[in-house]
Amino acid sequence: MVNRLKVNTILKKLESYYLKLKEFMPITEEKLKDFKEEYAVAFLVEQIVNECINLGNHIISERDFELPSSYKDIFKILAKEGVIQKEIVDDLVELVDIRNKIAHVYGYVTKKDLIMACEKIKVVEKFVKGIIKYLNLNFNEKEENS
Repeated sequence: MVNRLKVNTILKKLESYYLKLKEFMPITEEKLKDFKEEYAVAFLVEQIVNECINLGNHIISERDFELPSSYKDIFKILAKEGVIQKEIVDDLVELVDIRNKIAHVYGYVTKKDLIMACEKIKVVEKFVKGIIKYLNLNFNEKEENS
């Protein structure tokens, strides 16, 4: 069973990071010349993607879906199982690519990578809406059948 407390905790973290990132918007190369802003934006992008990964992993494991072999697979599996829209998977996968650059090879993250991530980060709203819709349907079904 999906742990509502865990899901709510992840959703609150996601919202907090997302709102903080929006304070930097719109992201431009000029803004990113300030290394503090560049590092803050990179950190927030990484954390937002990490929380999406955590949320997706939790749902996959609790629903006994196919196990992902990579972070990118999490979103593909969620789409295949009808949890999220298939149309948002490519953007989520691109965000994982940028997250991986930030997390593992920081020096290779370009300002263009961060700008692109901030343009695509809006997909997280659709991701969250899909998760909430899916979980509400499943929680209601389970409660009605109990």
